[in-house]
Amino acid sequence: MVPGKTASYFPSLVISAEKAHAVSLAGKTFSRRLDKGNTMIKPIISIMGLASLASISSAQLLWSGTIDAADPTYNRTLQDGSTLSGVGTSVWYEVQPFFVDTTGDYNFESGQDWDGMIFVYETSFTAATPLTNYKAGDDDHSAGYAILSGTYSNGSRAHTASGFGSGSMNLTANTQYYAVTTSFDNAVGGDYDNAIGGVGRVSAGSPVPEPATMAALGLGAAALLKRRRKVS
Repeated sequence: MVPGKTASYFPSLVISAEKAHAVSLAGKTFSRRLDKGNTMIKPIISIMGLASLASISSAQLLWSGTIDAADPTYNRTLQDGSTLSGVGTSVWYEVQPFFVDTTGDYNFESGQDWDGMIFVYETSFTAATPLTNYKAGDDDHSAGYAILSGTYSNGSRAHTASGFGSGSMNLTANTQYYAVTTSFDNAVGGDYDNAIGGVGRVSAGSPVPEPATMAALGLGAAALLKRRRKVS
């Protein structure tokens, strides 16, 4: 389990954030409201938005959230992941697990109206050791977006093919990745809109094990049940 609030991702309609706001992604508008007494935010989606949801999430992963004092903190790395930052020593952060179904180049974009940063980690992300499993990162981006359609005063973009950001956004199919949204300075945050897209389908969560792995797990579970029956 990775600490931190899980930001909203439209494919499963699970949305968590602290402020109500509307975001316009890929030309579609989604509204969110605060469910008092519960950190989960329930989506309010129009019939038109719901009908077009499948086409939006079929290849790209779009999600949004809010970085604030309710989030955990960590000492982030520099954009290139080479060493720990001497400025962002206790920054708020949120994590979104994801995976892709096709190996190749992908684009990670984040739109903010504050000084945010984004990172991608491969196989695992541990806030206490952020230099480990670093994959890509970016601080400031102002050259426009390929996926996001909103207007932002600040943003970040990691895309190897276009030379944006540091590291590599060449991702491997069915490998676990973690998208980390954070800030440049301590105690700075706000709303953000994120998107990841590329040569294949991008999905939130964890990849499903291969059939052979599932079969092995099934045999292991059956053996365990048989052993328990003998013991009892």
